Amino acid sequence: MNIYAPKADLPGFCFVEVSNEITQFGNSCVVLGGDFNNVKNPKVDKTYTWGITRPSQARKAIDTLEGELDLVDVWRYFYTSDKEFTFYSYPHISYLRIDYFLISKSLLSITEPTTIGTILSSDHVPVGLSQRLGQLSKLRPIRWRFNSSLLKDEQSEFIKSEILHYWLNNEGSVTLANVTTDGSPNLTGKNQEVIFLHCIIHQEALCKSILQLNHVVKPVVKLVNFIRVRGLQHRRFIKFLEETDADHQDLLYHSNIRWLSLGKVCQQVWELKQEIISFLELLEKADDFPELSDTDWLCDLAFAVDILTHMNELNVKLQGKDQFVHEMYTNVRAFKTNLALFSKQMSNKSFAHFPTLATLKEAPRHVKKYRKSLDDLHGELYRRFSDFGKIDKSLWLVSCPFTQDPETAPQELQLELIDLQCNTASAAKFPNIQKMAQRMLVLFGSTYVCDEHLRSVLRIATTKLTPQFDAPAKKGDQQHCSH
Repeated sequence: MNIYAPKADLPGFCFVEVSNEITQFGNSCVVLGGDFNNVKNPKVDKTYTWGITRPSQARKAIDTLEGELDLVDVWRYFYTSDKEFTFYSYPHISYLRIDYFLISKSLLSITEPTTIGTILSSDHVPVGLSQRLGQLSKLRPIRWRFNSSLLKDEQSEFIKSEILHYWLNNEGSVTLANVTTDGSPNLTGKNQEVIFLHCIIHQEALCKSILQLNHVVKPVVKLVNFIRVRGLQHRRFIKFLEETDADHQDLLYHSNIRWLSLGKVCQQVWELKQEIISFLELLEKADDFPELSDTDWLCDLAFAVDILTHMNELNVKLQGKDQFVHEMYTNVRAFKTNLALFSKQMSNKSFAHFPTLATLKEAPRHVKKYRKSLDDLHGELYRRFSDFGKIDKSLWLVSCPFTQDPETAPQELQLELIDLQCNTASAAKFPNIQKMAQRMLVLFGSTYVCDEHLRSVLRIATTKLTPQFDAPAKKGDQQHCSH
């Protein structure tokens, strides 16, 4: 959306009208640009300030607009302390940056650093924004979070009465079986009847920290930022890759909040390392990155590429709908078995499942260190998935009842399990097994499904906008499906 804000201090223009227009189309992929006639931060977006001035109502409204729609000033995001301006104000005798783009934070990974040009025919400087729209379909929706302040307004009493009405009318027919969270265990409380699980995808992502790859990640991030942070230098690098017929046409930014980002960035740096070295030599900057000529560091990078590739594959298997918790945990159990195999093969100096590491002749010298990392990761998986371990036997019974040893099953299920394995009678004859299976099949292994559906149906925030509940209701879709 293009915007031209009035010079007058009219906050209603920026907040009510613009917010309403954007909300009509959704706020997951927003690009709002133009002349806002307001500086974001006078300290860095203005050359001269007349003492201490209070923020205008319009500036406050723009800040509120950013918070409401989860937007970010993309130029300031890439250049946190730089001073460049887009307009000269004769009355204020000051250069200002009042032309900029506000974009959804979810679009940052496909957005190039914004450019501020030079004045041609207008009294404003042109501001450029470039995005890789071909990668738009690969973006993951950002995580939805409930706004707790809603419970403090006049709607809270209505919500409480509706919940109370539901429980009073469904007393005895509804039982809480499971709580799955990606927060602190302290948030779950204590209840022997309820199964508490930590989001399986979140736990898998946290396991990376045990690998202690900071000495690899920091130089990689520094290298990528050096190449991409300036538009001219970035374009020269892309042209250099085209001239050398490289396998990739660009480098990815690393984002801490994106699960698969680190593995993909390391892999691209590895595959382009020769081109990167040549480019740095061309710029006479090779000495700023001594790691690229350090064989030990390159071995660590190769190991990081391979192990993060394996972890990314596991992460992808855990994502998505239509997965029961026992299916998700089976993938984790298989990965733990894989790690034991990798460690054993590593001790024999075999790198069959580490193809990147296998290309380096120095790899055998680091076998002991890499085997320890694999063993540590194996132990971390056991520790973090201990809550799933508590229901492991029940999950096995649900997924493979005909191969389950009756002696290992709970006593109240043993006789029914034997009958089930020996005949194909109706499930009604096995009420205890049926009850246990129902309890396991309603479990949520992760918060992924909740995030996906809540975001696709509702947009709830501290806003003056009226949510349009009628549109999804008229479609008649089932919006509260679990699996």
